[in-house]
Amino acid sequence: MNIFETLNHGKGCINEENISSFLAYLLDPNEDHGLETVFLEKFLNKLKIAEGEIKTTDINKIDIKLEFPVNIPAKRYIDLVFETSEHIIAIENKVLESSKRPHQLQDEYNGLKSSEAYKNSNKSILMVYLVPENDRKEKFEPDKNSKDKYQLLLWEDVINTLITILDEENKCKINPINDYTKHTIKAFISFMNSTIQPKYFSCNEKYYRIFKYSSGKILVEQEEENEWKDAVPSSKAIIREKLKELKLYCEDNNYTTRQLGSRLYKELK
Repeated sequence: MNIFETLNHGKGCINEENISSFLAYLLDPNEDHGLETVFLEKFLNKLKIAEGEIKTTDINKIDIKLEFPVNIPAKRYIDLVFETSEHIIAIENKVLESSKRPHQLQDEYNGLKSSEAYKNSNKSILMVYLVPENDRKEKFEPDKNSKDKYQLLLWEDVINTLITILDEENKCKINPINDYTKHTIKAFISFMNSTIQPKYFSCNEKYYRIFKYSSGKILVEQEEENEWKDAVPSSKAIIREKLKELKLYCEDNNYTTRQLGSRLYKELK
């Protein structure tokens, strides 16, 4: 049984807020997962912060804030915010393409700098955009008069970090992790891999990618001028064309986009 898959069925569904919450749980060394500081330290090593800037004394004092409110001028929420002795680290988590908003990171950065909690802080801000794959469309420029930085971090890197931790535990390179945590992490890795990884195909001399989310939702995008955009004329039409090309399509108007998309996703390598 995969607890994440189970909770994602029916009327409920695991959303980005839930994923952010689980990430915060794993990052917090004071939680009951038994990872201590292992995941937090490896995660910080993925960020573009110079060696020595993260002090050992920082690690156990991490206070991770979920859904940190900022006004831009309307109220919005940054998924995760926490501090070290030198940095304010803000993470905007994206799992679904449909949840991305233009200029969101820039707006959140401006809101964070003017917030009551941080407007007088001397710490540098590191804005982290955690996404399934490289996003060429997201534009962000930190204040030129500051040491603030931006980093795009792929979910693949986070997942590989968790895999490394499980491997190191298996080889006795780190302290034992309790069985419940290990099984939960494995379930999370499997769930995320099925959620964030598209498959690619060509049809009628155009290049496409198809997402099959754990909720059953199907999304097809086409590449135009090095950017991914919604498929034209529609996801269902493109899926039909590709299935016909593969000689797998059955003329039946009762098939939904999810049913057709699931079949295509399964056939693609």
